[in-house]
Amino acid sequence: MYKGTKYKPMPDRIATELVEAIRETRAFLEDQTRLGLKEITGLPSVTLPAQDDTAEPQEKALPTTLAAVAEAVKACSACPLAGQGDRLTGAGPDGAPLVVAVPAPARIDLEQGRLLSGEAGKLFDAILFAFGFTRDQVYVTSLVKCPQQGPLTASELTPCLEHFRQELACCPEAPVVLMGADGGRWLWPEGPQKESGWSRWEDRAFRLTHHPAELLRNPALKPQVWEDLRELGKASGR
Repeated sequence: MYKGTKYKPMPDRIATELVEAIRETRAFLEDQTRLGLKEITGLPSVTLPAQDDTAEPQEKALPTTLAAVAEAVKACSACPLAGQGDRLTGAGPDGAPLVVAVPAPARIDLEQGRLLSGEAGKLFDAILFAFGFTRDQVYVTSLVKCPQQGPLTASELTPCLEHFRQELACCPEAPVVLMGADGGRWLWPEGPQKESGWSRWEDRAFRLTHHPAELLRNPALKPQVWEDLRELGKASGR
C-alpha cells in the first residue's frame, strides 16, 4: 500500500456483483469437477455470505407524491412509445379536490409543454372558473403520457394506466372527470356502466364528458359538459 493514499470502501453494488460472480465461478468449477476435471489449485479462498432462501423479494416502493409519479413517468421505458417523442406529466397539487384527465396530449400540448393548451385550454380554464376552481387547484393529467403513433396497443396502454393509478392514489378523495371519448373506450372497453351519470373505474367515481376541443367544434355540446361539471362541483364540495 502506498503511503498517503486514501482508499474508499467498495460500493455496495460492486461488492454484491463481485460476490455473485465468485459464487457463479465456484459453482461452474464444481460442475467441471463432477464431470472429471482434475482439481485446479491456486484459487483464492473466499467466504461467501450466507444466502437466506426464505427471504421474500423486496417490491419496489411506489411513488407516494405527484412529483414522484412525474419523475417515474419521465424515466419510464416500459413500452414501445418510450423515446419516440416528448412526454407530458400531470400538473397540480397532492390531494387536489378534483382530477381532470384527457386521453392523451394533443400536438399543441406537446409544443407548449402543458396539457389542455391553446384555445381548448382557454375554454377549459373558463369552465373551471365558472365552478369555483382555478387550474392550479385541480390536478390535470392524461391517461397516456407519450405522443401516440397510431391506435394504442395493450402493451402501450398498460404502463400508462399504472402511472394513472398512482396519480389517483395521491388525490384519494377527488372525483375524476375524463374529457374525451377515447379515454372512455380505454378504461371501459365494453362501455361504462353509468348510474345517474357517474361511472366507476377501480372503485373511483368518474364523470365522462366531452373534451374542450370538441366544444370548440360543436358548441351544442356545452350544456352536457356544464351539467357534468356542476355534478363534479357538488361531489368535490363546491
